[in-house]
Amino acid sequence: EILGEIMNCGHCSKPASLKCSKCRNVAYCCKDHQAADWHLHKPVCFGSAPSVLSIRSIKTSDLPPPLKSCIFLPSQPVNENLLILFHGLGDTEKPYADLAKTMALPQTACLALRGPVPVPLMDNAFCWLPSFDPVEFTPLENAPERLAGLREIRATLHRLLQRVESSGWPPSNVFLMGFSQGASVALDVALHYPKALGGVIAVSGGLLDE
Repeated sequence: EILGEIMNCGHCSKPASLKCSKCRNVAYCCKDHQAADWHLHKPVCFGSAPSVLSIRSIKTSDLPPPLKSCIFLPSQPVNENLLILFHGLGDTEKPYADLAKTMALPQTACLALRGPVPVPLMDNAFCWLPSFDPVEFTPLENAPERLAGLREIRATLHRLLQRVESSGWPPSNVFLMGFSQGASVALDVALHYPKALGGVIAVSGGLLDE
């Protein structure tokens, strides 16, 4: 069906002029991209995965403590996948929400999280685990506080992943992306989660030495 309105292609995110004639929820820029996307779109189109279409958003009140802030960006028309973004040390979730808007991934909702630990002597700066000496404010290296903090945030994020799954996203449709310390946390969370996630993108970060 030819569109009178402009939507984004469900396969490549470019402007689309063809809409699925059955569900009318997804558009494509060409028939080749519609055919390439059919194996993903078919369950949604025929109603075998209704929770994908009616998925609720993730709100701040859904976060397990000590997480306190997030930005959820739904995808149009369906939130088939979920990308969770982790900022680096001294940052917030807002730049990563902007990144998600720029990427505009097809059929993929994005959740940008704020780390729960304030950075000492800095305004509006956060991290994922204790990173500075509380007295001298020097960076912690190979310190037991870091390992304890890593285990705590790992357990917190595992609880979040369980809530995400109960909201309708299977683990195979959940992806993690992190930068610097956020990359370390994303890798650690995926490594220890009992179910296989869709994937992890780690930028400028690796597993902690501890």
